[in-house]
Amino acid sequence: MADLAEEVGLNRELVVTALSEGSYADAVRADEREATELGANGVPFFVVDRRYGFSGAQPADQILAVLDRAWTETARVTPAG
Repeated sequence: MADLAEEVGLNRELVVTALSEGSYADAVRADEREATELGANGVPFFVVDRRYGFSGAQPADQILAVLDRAWTETARVTPAG
């Protein structure tokens, strides 16, 4: 994992420390729980606005429908300004 982290430009020592200390374990577990609640059971899986989840194996019009729905709901509750 450290080799991969370094390959993509991350600081190797910081990654090794974070992994050995479990610095992000709670956050990762919370993300896993949230993904499960949204229906994730494979990859790719997309989450929109932390409310909608869908498998990446969807037609473009279905993905657009989810994005439109999230946008419409967000615009409706966001105060004008």
